Amino acid sequence: MLSVILVIQVIVTVFLITVIMIQKSEGGGLGIGGSGGGMGDFLGAKGTANLLTKVTSVLAATFMILSIVLAILSSRVNRDSSIMDKIAEQEQQSTEIEEIIEQDITEEVEAVDADNSEAGLTPEMQKIKDSVEKSIRDGQATTPDAE
Repeated sequence: MLSVILVIQVIVTVFLITVIMIQKSEGGGLGIGGSGGGMGDFLGAKGTANLLTKVTSVLAATFMILSIVLAILSSRVNRDSSIMDKIAEQEQQSTEIEEIIEQDITEEVEAVDADNSEAGLTPEMQKIKDSVEKSIRDGQATTPDAE
């Protein structure tokens, strides 16, 4: 419904612009329909001016009515949510996600610490073990006998 009215609004707008541009320029306006020739000869200068004035009035009134109807319909469609509500909802979701990630990381760290403590290694000992393993992989291992 909203799309149909919007299309009608665009059509009325194009016709309104066209009718205004065709009118005779009085006082330096943008009118294309000057004096002499053209539509002025068909209906007479005064008749054409009256017809275009009436058509302009009808199109302008239609434009205004359609604008009001579109404003009312669009406010009803979007009444359920405002931009501030959406921002607050997104912030809440991101906070929940951060809490879940933090909880998962904490659980992983606790699981690794539990594995290390089961092996009898303190965090400092684990660091030493990791550095020794890295040295061995890199071929830079030093043994106490080599010193």
